[in-house]
Parts: sequence; structure tokens; C-alpha cells
Amino acid sequence: MNEWDEEEEFQEESPPLELMMLREAPARIIRQSLSQQAGEAIKKRILSLDLPPGTRLVVDTLAEELGVSRTPVREGLRELVNQGLVTYDGNSYMVTRYSRRDVEEIFSIRRALEVLAARQAAERISQHALQELRALCEEGARRLRERDTKFLVEMDSRFHEIIAEQSGNARLQSMLASLRDQAWLIRRWGFMNRLAEYVETVTAAEHLAILERLEAHDPDGAAARMEEHLSRGEQRTLEWLGL
Repeated sequence: MNEWDEEEEFQEESPPLELMMLREAPARIIRQSLSQQAGEAIKKRILSLDLPPGTRLVVDTLAEELGVSRTPVREGLRELVNQGLVTYDGNSYMVTRYSRRDVEEIFSIRRALEVLAARQAAERISQHALQELRALCEEGARRLRERDTKFLVEMDSRFHEIIAEQSGNARLQSMLASLRDQAWLIRRWGFMNRLAEYVETVTAAEHLAILERLEAHDPDGAAARMEEHLSRGEQRTLEWLGL
């Protein structure tokens, strides 16, 4: 064997550089950061109205309650500011209290995106998703008879979330997620100290109208029913809040 043969044999036995790098790369475990956990814990309390709109959020108090230092709490609160659930005036944090203009802006943007989601979902929605939507509507009717308004608000959020997922549009889903949280907070705020059985009965009927157009794979019909549903919902919300 000459020196060229030896070099060729050596080259064949040596793995490519890219493969060597892959073999040597350590495994990575991605864990949720403390700031994310703190932010999610505070967000859950906001959306459940344990911390209602207008509540001042004291970093030291929240840190003690969550069992973490102040830094992750501050970082979590900053993310909630970006999501529109918390307001920061340069000195202190507060659960966002929405004005009429805020509600109109949030609902108008959400309405445009939800109509697009309904149109795209009508073209692509799976049979499994249709069954899940139908089951949600049926469960909603049962809970309505039990006057379980808390579940009905959660059901409404899930109904719209499924439609966004079935649009197949990841960017649309991401944009809607933050708006949906704000709309959910506004709506739950509107439920405080009032029975909204009539309103939820109307909402359930509107959901069924949307579902029927999705089941028919009718993009124009689904978009139209969604437009009507959210326009009426905005008016109902403004009335609830007295804005």
C-alpha cells in the first residue's frame, strides 16, 4: 500500500467534521425560566380576577407570595406589560383597567383576525376539530342550565382558540393569543356581580351558527357569522362595563 492509499484509507475512516461536532455537542435541556413561571402565575391570578383590573402590583409582595426573588417577578411583569394585561407608569405596576377606547381597539383588531381565522379554518378544519367544537357547544348548553358562567367564559375562549388553530396560520394564532387574553379579562370583568344567562344564551346560539358554516366548509358564511358574533359581543361588553 503506497502513501496515497494510506491517506485515502485514513480519509474514509475519519467522520466528517459536521458529524464530529454533532457527536461532541452536549445534550440541552430547556427549562422554563423563573421569570416565565412568575409571569404565568401572576397572569393566572389576573385572568381569574383574583387580581382584578386596577389592582396595584407590588413586586416585593408578589415575590414573597411566589417564593422567588424580585428580579424574576419584575421580568414577568414586564412581559405582562407587553401582553397588555399589566400597566407600568414608570414607578409602579397595575392590572390594566380598560377604557372604552381600549375595548374598541382590542375588539376591532381581534374581530378582523378572528374573521380571517374563521375563513381559513372553514377550508381546512378537520373532522376531529369539528367534533370538539360540537362537544364544546353541547357542554356549554348543559353548563348554561347550571348557570356556570365561569366555565362558559372558558368555553368561549377555547371555541375561538380551536378555530384559530384550524386556520393553519401560525402567525395569526400568535397574534390572536395576546388579544384573546385581554378580551377574556375584559369579559370576565364584565361578569362581576351580574347574571349573564341571557347573554350567554345568545352567545351559544351564535357559536352554533359559526359551527354550522364550518361544518359546511363555507368560508364566506363562517367569516360572516364570526363578524356578526364579535360585533355583537363588543356591544354587549361595552354595555356590561357601562363604558
